[in-house]
Amino acid sequence: MRSNQNPPIQGSLATDLATNIRGESAEGTVTLRHDRAFYIRAGTNVGIRYLTLALIAAITSIPLFWMLSTSFKESGKEFLVPPVWLPIPLVWRNYIDLWIVTDLHIYGINSIMVAVLATVGTVVTCSFVAFGFARIDFPGRNVLFFMLISD
Repeated sequence: MRSNQNPPIQGSLATDLATNIRGESAEGTVTLRHDRAFYIRAGTNVGIRYLTLALIAAITSIPLFWMLSTSFKESGKEFLVPPVWLPIPLVWRNYIDLWIVTDLHIYGINSIMVAVLATVGTVVTCSFVAFGFARIDFPGRNVLFFMLISD
């Protein structure tokens, strides 16, 4: 081991957290290799996280599935007890009536116009603000920048 390096401390945080095997590399530095149980614990933790996320995704998608299922039901059968999750037959006429009775195409065009104009306005104003922060030095610039970032 080189003289300018401190020897590893026994009972340090690294040795406590990871059951390890010590080995010396060619440069004389200490490397830590984890044992098999460490990787099993790490894999189990990742698996539990993914399982939890999948469960949350399934629970939060139930209202979306209910809405879609209800859109295919016959009129008057939306609130049957017990609830019918998969209606038979599927009533496609509800979607045809939606286009005929309402001005859905106008609503869609309005939504697209609002989204495009809001995006263009945001990009233009943010470009001006970014130029000001990047090129112009003024008193209180850092304070204003941090307030903008923290918003």
